[in-house]
Amino acid sequence: MNKKINCREIANSIKLKIKDEILEQKINPCLEIIQVGTDFASTKYINNKIKVGEELGVKIVLNKLSETITQRQLLKLIQEKNDNPEVNGILVQLPLPKHIEPKIIIEAIDYNKDVDGFHPHHLGKLFIDNPSIVPATCRGVTHILDAIELDLCGIDACVIGKSNIVGKPIVSYLLNKNASVSVCSKSTKNLSQYTKNADLIIIAAGAPDLVNYHMVKKNSIILDIGINEKNGKITGDLAISDKLINKIKLYTPVPGGIGLMTIVSLFENLLNLYKTQNKRK
Repeated sequence: MNKKINCREIANSIKLKIKDEILEQKINPCLEIIQVGTDFASTKYINNKIKVGEELGVKIVLNKLSETITQRQLLKLIQEKNDNPEVNGILVQLPLPKHIEPKIIIEAIDYNKDVDGFHPHHLGKLFIDNPSIVPATCRGVTHILDAIELDLCGIDACVIGKSNIVGKPIVSYLLNKNASVSVCSKSTKNLSQYTKNADLIIIAAGAPDLVNYHMVKKNSIILDIGINEKNGKITGDLAISDKLINKIKLYTPVPGGIGLMTIVSLFENLLNLYKTQNKRK
């Protein structure tokens, strides 16, 4: 039995639906991407987004800014995009230089154009189980859980990582589905005490090989969201081994896993924002 979840197949299915809807309605949603600096990983991720956007028929405008730009100048640019009716989605690629406060930038984006779903408006609606735009990685996770037909009601889940853009939204989603959730981090003492009891483990800690064979329950499902560079290769937070694969039920690979789901979910959000904006018109 192949225990690797085929995220590419799930992502392609979602892409097809988005593309069909764009073609059928003869629309051309516009996404503005703002990149500050020349971080290699960010550039690679943006290029992947542009590639998918072009496949879907989305108009993408890339604003490449010097990392010496001031926070004030960046906020002014964001306001210009907020005020432009031709712009349907705004994405500011993280991380930002140290002199720019991400929280201020995220909150400056009009939530009606917040394609990432990081604005407090969207996070608050997810928290009260009335989501509109769900953070893209969290939405990607939900698509995977739907695809494998996992009933979340009553299961024991362990989420490792508690960031506002990944961990916390996923925890809110799982709680809304009546799962019992343990929230941990890479610095949690006796981490295996939590992972060994979990039917579902979602790792978003950014720590290579954090979870291994000895730390997981038989027939558990593991979604690896970690992206790390180790010995010149991209790796996740899960220490993959034959013993681990034989022990668990399903897992997502890195690369070729959650990253694909995050990108297609981003364009799903863009399409939803476009439709909402045009309803108001």
